[in-house]
Amino acid sequence: MDPLTVVIPLDTLAAEVRKHEQPPEGIIMSFSSPLAPGVAIKVDPVSLGDPADDVFSIALKWDPAAGPNAVACEVAVGKGAQQRDVQLLELSSCSELGWAIGCLSWDRLRSGLAEEGSSLEATVVRVPSLPPIGLGNACALRVAGGGTGTFAAAGGAMLDGPFSDVAVTAGGRTFRAHRVVLAAASPMFLSMLDGGMREAREAAVELRDADPAAVELLLRHIYGGAIEVPLALALPLYALADQYQMSSGLQRQLRLWLAALRLKPEARCELLPAANRVCPQLVSSSWVRQSSQHLATLSKLPAFGGWPIDAVVEVLKHFSVAPLAAFEAAARWMEAQEKRARQRHHWPRLLDCVDWIVVRAEDLQAMRRHPQASNVPGLDQRLLDAWERLGTWLPAGSTAEAKP
Repeated sequence: MDPLTVVIPLDTLAAEVRKHEQPPEGIIMSFSSPLAPGVAIKVDPVSLGDPADDVFSIALKWDPAAGPNAVACEVAVGKGAQQRDVQLLELSSCSELGWAIGCLSWDRLRSGLAEEGSSLEATVVRVPSLPPIGLGNACALRVAGGGTGTFAAAGGAMLDGPFSDVAVTAGGRTFRAHRVVLAAASPMFLSMLDGGMREAREAAVELRDADPAAVELLLRHIYGGAIEVPLALALPLYALADQYQMSSGLQRQLRLWLAALRLKPEARCELLPAANRVCPQLVSSSWVRQSSQHLATLSKLPAFGGWPIDAVVEVLKHFSVAPLAAFEAAARWMEAQEKRARQRHHWPRLLDCVDWIVVRAEDLQAMRRHPQASNVPGLDQRLLDAWERLGTWLPAGSTAEAKP
């Protein structure tokens, strides 16, 4: 798979941010993308009263007439590869609404752009529309070789080749590499291999707990070779590229690809815990929405019980999740925990995810009759409060008959 990527400078917006201490009124900017007809970014300041809370609304619009594609966008404030603020916006399919909205903090924009040489830009990637992808699919991201921050002159031929002067080990495998190449590609490798650190003295870098297949892809990329990244290795490779601060921008390519892809529920369920750990922006900006749309299926999979509580909460509180669906998914997650008695303190957070304002009478009855209801601390009070609110909207005399 060869995603099409374009970087859109947002210099006009950056200039306006630098000129004003408070969010300006009446500024609406649009930036067209040469990536394809129908892709545009619209920026609109939104004041929330307190300047610390003020934001810029960033809307990514996709015209379905431009063709069946998945689109993802990342807006970054920073200097070179050292990003100060990253916000991901994701649109998985043009068959949906055709737009996605995210927010960038005014204060963080101001502080990020205050540094000399800092810039503001949006990176948009377009992925041809595909059926939902699973971990066993042959689909892979092709990352072209020879980009900035890689050793393009000799390509991958020098890896394990002559004149190597450092050994990189991972998972029982050893790769022969060159200090100067690694140091040029990563400031982390530079600090490890220059000076009195153990890696410099022993001419050896051990990447503990790293997947050796991901390490091989990383090194081939550093040496300027084109790589094919299967879905199963995308997150391990991202973790390495992020940890070692790759100057080639490999992290961004992987983030955007993963944001745009539509995954099968089984694949998303398996990958989300790792994604939440190594790239929380990906989960909060993209996978939460897609997971909320398939929550009924996801919550029945064995891997769902391994999700971190923060990820579960983010999905359950999404506006598209119905109250009863949120409660049932929360109950399944709690039931999967090995020490449920010690996890009871999670229930208040999980119950807060239920939209009690729009709950229906039949939802309340189903929650009260749920097999786990007696094990949910505070549920009776939540149900009672919801019935009282609901009773004000029901015809006189109907509340008592409907109560469980």
